[in-house]
Amino acid sequence: MQNILCITKKNFIQLFRKKLNIFVYLVLPILITSVIFGITAKSNVYKYTMGVIDKDNSQISRDMLSYLEKTNKFALIPIEDSEVEEKVVSRNLSFVFSIPKGFADSIKKGVKQNVEVVSIQGQQTTIFIKQFANMYINNLNDIYKASGGNTETFNKIYKSFQEGEFTYNTTYIKDKSITKSSTEISMGLFIMIVLVAASTTSSMLLEEKRNKTYYRISTAPVKPFQIVFANVLVNILIITIQICFVLLMITKVFGVNVYVPVLQLFIILFTFGFAAIGIGMMIMAFSKSSATAGLLGTLIITPSCMLAGCFWPRSIMPKMLQKVSLFIPHSWAMDSINKIQMGKSFADIRINIVITLLFAVVFFLIVAYKIKRANENDEFI
Repeated sequence: MQNILCITKKNFIQLFRKKLNIFVYLVLPILITSVIFGITAKSNVYKYTMGVIDKDNSQISRDMLSYLEKTNKFALIPIEDSEVEEKVVSRNLSFVFSIPKGFADSIKKGVKQNVEVVSIQGQQTTIFIKQFANMYINNLNDIYKASGGNTETFNKIYKSFQEGEFTYNTTYIKDKSITKSSTEISMGLFIMIVLVAASTTSSMLLEEKRNKTYYRISTAPVKPFQIVFANVLVNILIITIQICFVLLMITKVFGVNVYVPVLQLFIILFTFGFAAIGIGMMIMAFSKSSATAGLLGTLIITPSCMLAGCFWPRSIMPKMLQKVSLFIPHSWAMDSINKIQMGKSFADIRINIVITLLFAVVFFLIVAYKIKRANENDEFI
């Protein structure tokens, strides 16, 4: 135990001897993650700017525009026909919504007349507004059917509905799906940062090999697992500081609700920290130079984060890739965060925690074995 503590102390002093390393290993990861959370997790639902041309200028058309405005999805801006091309092409407007002349008369005659939507932002945008418009038009058609085609009866039913004889209560429910999704992706980016930091810190052994420090340690009665364990202690201390400060920033400074209890989120990230350290040390153990370690890190960390769902939900990936992702520890961490956000209890993610720790144990055993073989064969780590 004394050997482990001595090596840990030596590694810690060596790592933070340079003031720049304090910024790189502690300040920078915290700063990047905090900024990401500040930008994405607090983003509001997008509000479309909608140019409006009401050629009918009837009570029904005005009521429909009022309905669209009250959805809080659209900002209505009256424009002229001559401005359509300029406004849409310059992207000053998300789209233009045009109500044709005779719209109200067509509704009263039972003829469904579609509105016109002009946009260059793709079908997804036009379908979005058309869904709202069609919903309102379908309601008008239902009133026509109830009136039996009688214009006077239609006007009476429509007036009664607008004046509130048909009463209903409206409850606004905050849409949490976008915030949950953005915080989950932000956590995925932080997981990637932890992986990069762990692999960078673990590369100290490569630097020691170049400086001949490792050879001097090897002549002492120190076992490979002690070297590995000491490196793990330094890494876990750094990762713990990063996690604590990131959680403090996003919950207290930015006031972001990640929909996961802070203690549970800490446990998930702290557990994954061991696996991240294991991955970093494996990269180090199978590299013969810093250049090789950097290349391996790039080839392993970024693709594995993609498969693990750090950048997008795993559910959108092909089934085969979803199965492959089960062999990546960070996919279990992301799954834990997702399950808690969806209302599951901590008991439901215990298996995820255990599997993540098992990944870490396997990685550490492989690293210890590789170092032992390297020492026996007098090879470069």
